[in-house]
Amino acid sequence: MRLTGGEGKGRRLLDAPDHVRPTSGRIREQLFFMLLEYLEDANVLDLFAGTGSLGIEALARGARQATFVDKDRESIRVTKSNLDRCKFTDRANVIQGDVFRLLRRPFHLGGPFDLVLADPPYREDTLAALLESLRDNQLMVPDGVFIYETQLKEKWVDVEGWTMFDKRTIGGTVLYFVRLSETPTQ
Repeated sequence: MRLTGGEGKGRRLLDAPDHVRPTSGRIREQLFFMLLEYLEDANVLDLFAGTGSLGIEALARGARQATFVDKDRESIRVTKSNLDRCKFTDRANVIQGDVFRLLRRPFHLGGPFDLVLADPPYREDTLAALLESLRDNQLMVPDGVFIYETQLKEKWVDVEGWTMFDKRTIGGTVLYFVRLSETPTQ
């Protein structure tokens, strides 16, 4: 696995632990081509980080800061090693823990975020729960973008306050591009 663009393009990243399904280089390249306008000086949250490849691509392409969250100890180790290889440790915050618990305690994460990337295990239907947590805990800036990677069989679900503005299918993978359409009232 290699960085597909930006600072350090082509730099080799450590592979994922056996139980982790990393985002392919082809998908990362297309995704970040579409996200170029959102990356400059962005504060990024990479949920279910795995190897950290999505957040590291964001840093390589101009993001200011990235926070990586994963509950798996081996994934956290690989993410930290990949950040070190790319010399991005000073712009990264790596947190081991359950994504949903941490989303309920947003002060641990360092938001609000301009861009949130989520690539959960494909066997879990987590889209609605993630959107509700991000909205209810005010973790995104106005006009922030949320990207959700999933398999073809997981369908979009409408969640109050969110608007899907793009959807891309690449092989057996779907990327949903979502924006908070209204600020929740407290």
